[in-house]
Amino acid sequence: MYYREVGLMLIISTLIFAVSIFIGYEAGVLLDVLEPLGETLRFIAELNPYLITLIIFLNNAIKMFITIILGVAVGIFPVMFIFLNGVILGYVIRIALPGLGVLGVASLILPHGVLEIPAALLSTALGLSVGLETARKIIRREASIKKVLKYSLKIYVKYVIPMLIAAAIIEGFITPYISRLATFRG
Repeated sequence: MYYREVGLMLIISTLIFAVSIFIGYEAGVLLDVLEPLGETLRFIAELNPYLITLIIFLNNAIKMFITIILGVAVGIFPVMFIFLNGVILGYVIRIALPGLGVLGVASLILPHGVLEIPAALLSTALGLSVGLETARKIIRREASIKKVLKYSLKIYVKYVIPMLIAAAIIEGFITPYISRLATFRG
């Protein structure tokens, strides 16, 4: 019933994400305010891989859950979530590319990103679906926000959570190894 709508929202989420990656890459100089984030990431990188995996999973699971729930605000938060994630990714690519090259950057993003990015896009699409149902309720009063939210949370538990678990394990244990191989760092 809702899967067609979620499919459309997935396309919209993907377009927003792609445009925001480009914006983050091109506006790199303007985003130097993100530099303090590097300190936090360096601290996390020095932790035990099991703890890193748990932190990554909880961080992503909570943010994506909130993205779905706050979709009720007519989809504003899901758009902000995927846009900011794209801008940050574009910025990271811009600053990492000169030192690591394409292979190095790909080795940092792709191993876990093949699961984490689709999970983020799906969560955004689900949040947008909730937002669309909220807009319907506002406009014509014939809508079921509760049903769409329930459906979205079922999809979150069934698909997003498993993708995030696998992505966190890959990011905590495999991505660092692949990155070292790709960038020839010991």
